[in-house]
Amino acid sequence: MADKQGRPLYKRTWFRVGLSLMLISSLSLRIYYETNTFKINNVQFESSKLPEDFQLRIVQLTDVHNKVFPDQNQKLLKEIKH
Repeated sequence: MADKQGRPLYKRTWFRVGLSLMLISSLSLRIYYETNTFKINNVQFESSKLPEDFQLRIVQLTDVHNKVFPDQNQKLLKEIKH
């Protein structure tokens, strides 16, 4: 059996299956990466209302959901203390 352009239907089916598998694989890799890595954003704030030698560090952890990173979160703790 062939489609309107004369191509066998199994070729079109395999193309769709392959495309679907690539999409599922790429989404799975993205989800794995996003849930197993952490991002660090450093923001410097200056204000004339604060003394010149004033220093303050604020750490905000979000969306961790009881996640334990390798080595009992040692890399995360090291980055926070840095």
